[in-house]
Amino acid sequence: MHRSPKTIYQELRKQAEHDGITQEALSKTHNIKDIYRAYNASEDKNTNAGTIQDAIKKSSEDPYVPGLTIDVDIAADYPLFDKYVGDLQEDITIGDSFVKGTSKWVTGYEAFPGEEDGNFIALHITVDNSVENPYITVNGKELDPSDNILVKKIRDRQKDTLTIVATGKDYQPVTKVIRFNTLTFEDAPDSNS
Repeated sequence: MHRSPKTIYQELRKQAEHDGITQEALSKTHNIKDIYRAYNASEDKNTNAGTIQDAIKKSSEDPYVPGLTIDVDIAADYPLFDKYVGDLQEDITIGDSFVKGTSKWVTGYEAFPGEEDGNFIALHITVDNSVENPYITVNGKELDPSDNILVKKIRDRQKDTLTIVATGKDYQPVTKVIRFNTLTFEDAPDSNS
C-alpha cells in the first residue's frame, strides 16, 4: 500500500511526540526533514532519529508537494466523444518525461472540429488522493476535474509537449513535462512518410 508523504509526516510527528520531542519544537515542523531536525536538536539523543532519517531517504517527496500521477489506466472501450480510447492509442506507458506506445491515425474525430484527422493520445491525470482541493492545469488550462482525462492532438511529433502543473490546498505546485517524440505514430493510410 502506498502511503502519501503527508501520511508519513503525520505518523512521524506522532512518533516524535511519543519520543518526547517538545510541542514547541514540533509546532515548527512542516515536513519530514523538519521532524528530523527536531530530533537532532533534542537533548535526548536516544530518540528515533535513525528511523526519521530512513523515512527521509524512502520519501523523495516533501509532504507539502502533491504526488502527480499520469497514467493510462483508461479502458480501451472508454468513450471519448465519438471515439473510444482504443481508437486513439495502443500499449501506452508513461515514463518520467516521456510516453511510449502507439498513437493511431484517427479520422473524423468530432472532438476536434476542423482538425478531425491525425494522431491523438488520451491520458488520465490525477493528484495524490491525500490532496485537498486539487487543481491541475495542462499547458496553462485547467483540466476538467470531473474525469481528469486529457485528449491531446499531436501536431508536431518531435516537438509537442505537455506541461502539467498540479497543486492543492496547503501544497506547493509540482510540474511535469511530457514529450511525445518517443511514441510510435501511425501515418495516414495514404501517407508516404
